[in-house]
Amino acid sequence: MSSAVFTNSYKVSIAKQLRMLNSASFLDSIQEEDDTMIQNFERIKHINRHGYLTVESQAGLHRSGINPQTRQTYSINERAYIAGFIPTQLATRFIKLMSLHTDKIAQYVPKVSDTTYLPSQLDVPLTVESGKVVTHMSPALPVHVWDMWRTQCHIHQREPVVFVECYDPKWDRHAMSESGLFTDVLHVLNMILKPSRR
Repeated sequence: MSSAVFTNSYKVSIAKQLRMLNSASFLDSIQEEDDTMIQNFERIKHINRHGYLTVESQAGLHRSGINPQTRQTYSINERAYIAGFIPTQLATRFIKLMSLHTDKIAQYVPKVSDTTYLPSQLDVPLTVESGKVVTHMSPALPVHVWDMWRTQCHIHQREPVVFVECYDPKWDRHAMSESGLFTDVLHVLNMILKPSRR
């Protein structure tokens, strides 16, 4: 993999992100929030190592059963998704190649004023529980959220980055499968960053 496309400042951001992802406190928080993501964790780290500094992801699982508290049956359907920052120059090629070489959706997400009205009815549904949308993805990010996540990823204010969301249009397709989202994202990043052989 060639890291020549990354500035020195961004290489520092990648290193700090990987340290955070490897920390015991982060692993504990994943297990508390969604222990199914542990099995996907190595691939998420590879994606970050390749310059896509992620802030959110979901594996695209289907779960069903009986809620022990309510004794009611439930069914959860997910779309795999991943979201985070990519250097602008890399993002233009990444979005194009994701569209040309995969059946996944990769889109630029602009930051907008905190006063901009973003109706959740226009969001992309990501998780449905017993027929009700419980998580969704906005087509834009309020500037305070963009800034918070940029700081979380240790990205310098002057670093030319954009926020990119990727999701699988197919429900319940595991992100780590051969045709899954995380597999495709890493494959496309490898296509871009692999040094050309002459």
